[in-house]
This record gives sequence, C-alpha cells and structure tokens, in this order.
Amino acid sequence: MHFVGVALLLLVLVVMFPRATGLIVLGTLGLVAFFVLSMWGESSKRQQQVDRMNASISYDETCAPDRPLRLVFDNKSTATVISYSLEIIARIEGHSNIVAQQRISDDKIVAPGAIYVTCWQVPGGSLSTNFGGVSAKDLRWSFRNFGIDF
Repeated sequence: MHFVGVALLLLVLVVMFPRATGLIVLGTLGLVAFFVLSMWGESSKRQQQVDRMNASISYDETCAPDRPLRLVFDNKSTATVISYSLEIIARIEGHSNIVAQQRISDDKIVAPGAIYVTCWQVPGGSLSTNFGGVSAKDLRWSFRNFGIDF
C-alpha cells in the first residue's frame, strides 16, 4: 500500500514542479536503490551468521534411554541464538525413503561460541517401535528445515 502513496506523491511533485522532473525521478531511484541495498545487506549478514551454525544429530546410547537422539548445536557465529527448530528425519541405511520424522523446537539461548547438547525422543516416543523392520539405533538420523532466531 505504501507504493500507492509514493506514486501519488511523485505524481503531485512532477505536476507541481515539471522542470524538476529529472531530479525528482533521480532522487526517487536513489532512495529505492538505498532501501534495496540495505535489505540485501541485512539478509546477507543474517545468512553469514546462519552459515556459521553447526548442528548434528545421532543415535547415542549415552543419552537417557527414553531420549536417545543426541543433538549437538555449535554456535560459531557472533550472534546469540534465542531459539531454533528443525525436523528430525530417519532413513534406513542405503534407502532414500523417510521412515520417521518429527518437528522439534527449543527456546534455548545459545551464546556466541557456545556448544549446546541435548537429547530428544525418537519420533513416536517409543524405542520398541520398529521403523520399516529396523530398530531406531540402526537408522540413519539427520535433520532438515533448520530454522534459527537471533
């Protein structure tokens, strides 16, 4: 809706000051370029911070028996993470089909340079569950759709 207001303002300025039309258009293009470059710079800066985050997930018997999926989150960025979310997925070794999945989120604050380790339940919550005839510890665990809030 802001575009309509800006367009009307430009129209009024061009009608009121026809000799300055070139300057008005040039000034407007300069402002648009400034805002586009600012937004692009912020997006690029955020992506650089996200690229410095490392996460891994594995079946780990050193975790509690009811929460055997070990998630290691390493914040190598200069930003403080205030929450994260991801989708845990499991595949049978040598296959591409997903046999188990679960969306998780955590509001754990992770300071720059800190490593956060936590354990999660397997999807469905039961270790006795066989996934395509394979036990949870024999699956290939990974994640996707990793989201971070700063």
